[in-house]
Amino acid sequence: MISPVLSGVIAAIFLYIIKSQILYKEDRIGAVKKVVPILVAVMAAAFMTYLTLKGLKHIWKDLADLFSFLPQTKKPTFGIALLFGAIGGIATFFVVKPKVVHRVGGMEGSRADINLLFTIPLIFAAALLSFAHCANDVANAVGPLAAVNDALTHLTVSKKAAIPLWVMVVGSVGISVGMVLD
Repeated sequence: MISPVLSGVIAAIFLYIIKSQILYKEDRIGAVKKVVPILVAVMAAAFMTYLTLKGLKHIWKDLADLFSFLPQTKKPTFGIALLFGAIGGIATFFVVKPKVVHRVGGMEGSRADINLLFTIPLIFAAALLSFAHCANDVANAVGPLAAVNDALTHLTVSKKAAIPLWVMVVGSVGISVGMVLD
């Protein structure tokens, strides 16, 4: 229940910022040049933080062994994820800022023109949300398969079953094919 409510609150905050800081301004083009790179950077920082926490959790120990400056923990800490997110957000800001300035050069400042600037960020947001949603679906799908595989392999039922790579591949391919056919 917390996740959908929090997502709604964050979306409402972004909408409020877009309306109050861009759409209702006299100089929309100037406002776009200032605000859009910041919003995209904040979004990128959030995505990078999420991907660090969820995506690197299974390979973190190997990464920590490979790069000695990383904390020697089993999975990335929230502080490290925030740091990676901040670095990703700052890098995104410096990449996006000149592109936005260049893109708005020929625009009139109409609402339709401004809406076009949010197309790419929306595609990336949808991709990350699909990743997060499907990662949960894959976990739900491969859990029983991994349990059955573990029970058949060891001829006993254990409390925690290891998930072999082939089970993850089957789950990932199944979710991918399901999304394509949906």
